Parts: sequence; C-alpha cells; structure tokens
Amino acid sequence: MDNIDLLKNTIPIGKENAIHQKELSEKLGVKPAMVKRMVQDARRVGVGICSGTEGYWFAKDDIEKQAFIRLLRKQAVSRLTTVKPINDTLNTIKGQKEFNTVLNDKEVLSNGKKEKD
Repeated sequence: MDNIDLLKNTIPIGKENAIHQKELSEKLGVKPAMVKRMVQDARRVGVGICSGTEGYWFAKDDIEKQAFIRLLRKQAVSRLTTVKPINDTLNTIKGQKEFNTVLNDKEVLSNGKKEKD
C-alpha cells in the first residue's frame, strides 16, 4: 500500500472527526515530520486533504471544501503581504512576477473569476 492509500484509509471524513498530526503519525508508524511530507505530496497530486488547528480531515461536503479553500487563500495573501516590503528592497529578477502584480491580480485570488472592485 502506498502513502496515498495509507492516508486515505487513516484520515477521517469531516472536520469534526479531524485527526491530529501526532495521532496520525502514531497510526502510520512514522515521525510527525514525515506525516506533513506525505500530506504535502498527496495534495500535489490532487488528494483533497484539509487541515487546520483541528488536525487533518477529508471534507464531507462542498461547504467544508470551500471553507478550507478560503483559509488557504487568506494564508497565501497574508504571506505575500508579509514578503512584499522585503521584496520591494530588492531588484526584481528579470521575468519574475512582482508581488504587487500578484496581490492585485484578483483573478488569481478568486479562483479564475474576475472580481469587481
């Protein structure tokens, strides 16, 4: 059984049933850092594992999926906003998209749909 199957068979469905990283690592027999790596790898190939302070879970419905997506977008904007002042002190690498452009690109932040200002 590969790591993705292990995660699918161990992570519960529904935010209210979330499993903490430490408990998941014990069930899988790996270190907590390995759990994080396994989840990241699974997400990169399209496995929809949600996470938060509650732990890890698979969304039980579209409402949970949408809430998790909103959280990820807020985190992404927060990180870009944090990096912006530092980035502004650097010379932009040729061909690199500037952070101002990303932050102002409402199409990216709204999942491909243009937002009205």
